Amino acid sequence: MPIRYWVVIIMATFSFSITAQELPDWIFKSENTSEQLTAVGSGPSSSEAKRAAIAEIIAQVSQSMSAENVSILEKTQAGTSQYFKQSVVSNTLSIDVNKVNVSEQFVDKKSGVTYVQATISKRQLIRFLEDELTPIATLSFPAQSPAVDKVLWALKYREANAYGLRIERALAGLGATNGTLKNKLRENLSAVAKVWQRYGVRVIADSSLQSLVGIINQQIPSATETVLWLQLKPAHRTRQSENNHQHKLDLMVELTQPHSPFRVFRQEHITVVGNGTSTQQARNHALEQMRAILDTPIQNWLFEKGSEL
Repeated sequence: MPIRYWVVIIMATFSFSITAQELPDWIFKSENTSEQLTAVGSGPSSSEAKRAAIAEIIAQVSQSMSAENVSILEKTQAGTSQYFKQSVVSNTLSIDVNKVNVSEQFVDKKSGVTYVQATISKRQLIRFLEDELTPIATLSFPAQSPAVDKVLWALKYREANAYGLRIERALAGLGATNGTLKNKLRENLSAVAKVWQRYGVRVIADSSLQSLVGIINQQIPSATETVLWLQLKPAHRTRQSENNHQHKLDLMVELTQPHSPFRVFRQEHITVVGNGTSTQQARNHALEQMRAILDTPIQNWLFEKGSEL
């Protein structure tokens, strides 16, 4: 009996060694060089593995950036408007997928896991990050402007300035910091913080939209000196087919003066369509979708494509 016991242990150990040796060395020994960053990612597919590798590269660049939700730009050239949209989608850095090369790939047939080794040139990454900073570098808080202009600026550019600081930290990690721009971004954010302490934006909406009001209130200043109203004006439409109910919620959002003549500074229409087996279920589904849209920084759903009036 003891002999059989040791035979089983030896065979198990030998089997484990064979399995471990099937994975190539680069999965465990990938290292950066003076010219490029390297990372290994794994996943159920090559695209997921590459995404994980990119997340690891981002984690290397700056520990202040989360590696869990990576925004990947599918276009090689990112315009200003696209940049600002990306900046509010997540708190991570956006890396152009076309700038990341897959140098190695391996599929473990037993587990079905794909491993990818991804590399990106440090020089190319620095150039990309500097291009990302270009539109932010022009932003300057309007310190000498009226209160309304200060609040509008803060609402529109708070996220952009915070994202700019994250990019600057990434550049610092690559040895290409820009101290002047870093100080400017910090000054902008300090001014925004003072706006939040002094001024307020009041949401005006009927009782049916109170769940939306609560979400919006989390991302706007709420000091006692109200300088803007954010008015929510809903329009509801319902229709029914054989086994499906649809509810269309068209929400007009306006930033206005809180007094006559109630000048409108920003305006946006947001439309969602809910589905369900009953009218109430469809209505609730529409409200859920609207909450998901509004549960992002106001810059994303009002200043990204909203009109200036």
